Amino acid sequence: MALLPIVLTPGASFTLATEQALVGSRRGPAQVILGTAAGIYCHALLAALGLGALVMRSSQAYTVVRLLGGLYLIGLGIGGWRNARRRAPVLPGPGPARSGARVAPGRSPTPLPCDAPSVVRAERS
Repeated sequence: MALLPIVLTPGASFTLATEQALVGSRRGPAQVILGTAAGIYCHALLAALGLGALVMRSSQAYTVVRLLGGLYLIGLGIGGWRNARRRAPVLPGPGPARSGARVAPGRSPTPLPCDAPSVVRAERS
């Protein structure tokens, strides 16, 4: 009974799938779910093959697995940075930075979320 709140709490995969669905991606949530399931199955397969027992008994095997995991995470981070540079977000609407207008001191050159065209149109209606 004490673990029930922990079990029912959404994790990172649920959060990522929800974010993908809210952004409007049709394939994103399915990819997150399939990737999570594949990771769980790989973990279970490696445990069934005895990797977990080997790593628990051997400090050298544990160190190798830790280093490989760290290198993998570093690779993911570098790939994320590269993709972020290639796909810089384009803000909607004619913001001052794009229209060539001068920006008053102390003001942001980029529109705030409340300056988005959809919000402005909703207020005018």
